[in-house]
Amino acid sequence: MVVRTATDDTSRVNALNLLSEHAGWRIGDLDTALYYAERARALADKAGFRKGVGAAMNNIGVVHDERGNGEEALKYYSSALGIFEELGSKKEMADAYNNIGIVHKANGNYPEALKNWTTALELRRGIGDRKGMASSLGNLGVAHYAQGNYSGSMRDLLASLKLKEEFGDRKGMANTYGNIGLVHRAQGNLAEALRNHLASLELSEEMQDRWGMSASYNNIGMIHMDQGDHARALENYHAALRIGKEMNDPQMMSTACINIGVVHFIQANYAEALDNFTASLEIRERMGDQSGVADCYNNIGNVHIKRKEYGKARSWLLRSLELSRRIGSKQTIYNNYKSLAEADSGLMDHKGAYENYKLYIAYRDSTFNEQDTRETVQLEMQYAFDKKEALMQAGHEKQQALARAEIGRRSLQRNWAVVATVLVSLLAFSFVRRRRQERRLAALEVQRLEQEKVIAELRVREEVGRDMHDDLGAGLSALRLRSELAQRNETDPAKREQLATLAQGAEDLITNMRQLLWSMTTEDGDLPGTVDHCLRYARGYLADNGLKAVLRTEGELPPLHLTPHQRRNLFLTLKEALHNVVKHAKASEVRLTFAWNGRLEVDLHDDGIGIPGTNGNSDGRGLVNMRKRVQDLGGTIAFSNGQGIRVRIELPLG
Repeated sequence: MVVRTATDDTSRVNALNLLSEHAGWRIGDLDTALYYAERARALADKAGFRKGVGAAMNNIGVVHDERGNGEEALKYYSSALGIFEELGSKKEMADAYNNIGIVHKANGNYPEALKNWTTALELRRGIGDRKGMASSLGNLGVAHYAQGNYSGSMRDLLASLKLKEEFGDRKGMANTYGNIGLVHRAQGNLAEALRNHLASLELSEEMQDRWGMSASYNNIGMIHMDQGDHARALENYHAALRIGKEMNDPQMMSTACINIGVVHFIQANYAEALDNFTASLEIRERMGDQSGVADCYNNIGNVHIKRKEYGKARSWLLRSLELSRRIGSKQTIYNNYKSLAEADSGLMDHKGAYENYKLYIAYRDSTFNEQDTRETVQLEMQYAFDKKEALMQAGHEKQQALARAEIGRRSLQRNWAVVATVLVSLLAFSFVRRRRQERRLAALEVQRLEQEKVIAELRVREEVGRDMHDDLGAGLSALRLRSELAQRNETDPAKREQLATLAQGAEDLITNMRQLLWSMTTEDGDLPGTVDHCLRYARGYLADNGLKAVLRTEGELPPLHLTPHQRRNLFLTLKEALHNVVKHAKASEVRLTFAWNGRLEVDLHDDGIGIPGTNGNSDGRGLVNMRKRVQDLGGTIAFSNGQGIRVRIELPLG
């Protein structure tokens, strides 16, 4: 009726756009929405009403967005934005930026979503659009959460909640409580997470908001799953799935399916888990939800790990990692590296497992850090304090009004005020004390995780060492033995020499492998143990080559822990020096001394003819390598020729 009686084309365009919104996409009737929006666009074009064209383009974009056609939606939103920028219509510009951000978020492109939502927030703040600000802050909180920035997420979500409470947006409050619960869960604070999700469910049930109820059931189910109560978790997930099916909502159904799959996965019911993960994947692919697709790839990969199908697992996990990197989903990347380490270990790719585990630790530490947790707690404490302050101020004003009306009650009110102050102080003291305890526990947890990191690295290193010893060492020993046996039976001198060379080569490789394994193990890991190892090697090597060895240590060596890199470089430098003496010096005696004077001092001196060209600028490859190894450790090395060659090394290991 409004359209038929409107006399002005501008009014008719506005009426058509309102019908597209309120009689169309807001109630889920997308065909009606598109019909009115196309009519509004045609009429606005004919009348030269640019703002009406922009509004119609925005409505058409919403229809495509709701139908899961993000590319078309982005095209129409961008066209609408261009028109509003020409006109300088800041409110409509902010709405367009907001919608563009929603499309990017659905595609998993969180950096672009953040950029557009931040612009929308600045525009809305500039024109004083507080409802729009609340929406933008909520969107920013979701994007920060997806990127693992939990303090930033909590800051924006609490600011959004405060605005929504001011103007009574109960649906928005329910949604924000749910998102705050997700942040708490991600940081392991399950009690606070459950409290917020229950608050969200209560508001949604009061409003009969079935979408909000489904989201809350899913979130509450996740808390019960984290607590190990799988029965209650499944009960909530199936409640969410029922609502999703009744409403034919793909987002609800895909989320519930993946959560149900996780419970079956934990219960080792891998067939059911795979069915649910696959169902969720199919829905998310149709929706174009790249972030959800990456999660499904990761979950399917984990099922194959449990089935010991490590090749299939690695394929799914790499697909998830590639997509997660592209969209910047730090949480999923963190999960990918953890699972890839397990898959590589199953494939006996120990190097790959070690590298992926290190990346998992790095992403875990950057995602779950004490500073971020502390900032999140401080933000919520500040929000709670501000809220209490506002309530206390309102109560104070009310008391003043009552005091003016009823002077006779002043004494009683004063007493109650004192009691209230004492109670608030006690509650504040209890709150602060509890938070301090939580921070101490968090610090201890960080320390424990660091220790686990070191232990895990040592375990991987020792496992690689055992495998090298068992596989490579056994193979080289067998090669040496066969060569020696063949040499004994061979009469041809040339072939005997070749077999002798082969046996010696195998022996040298075995010796080098043992030295490498020594640098990787935790035994002799301190300075005294390393020096003992070097002295034992020198004694045996010189004796094998007919040289007298005078070996000693001066002073007490401190029990400093040395890294594998430090131990290996020190040993290989000494080994090269001894090799040069045996090969070039024509010496009969070698003196080797280790001393500690605030730094490790090594002095090697022989009684031979020296080595030509041995000086500070030698280009000999062995000497260059010795110098580089010592410099890598922050030390110095000097060579001198006199009565034999002298090598002096100083290393600041303290």
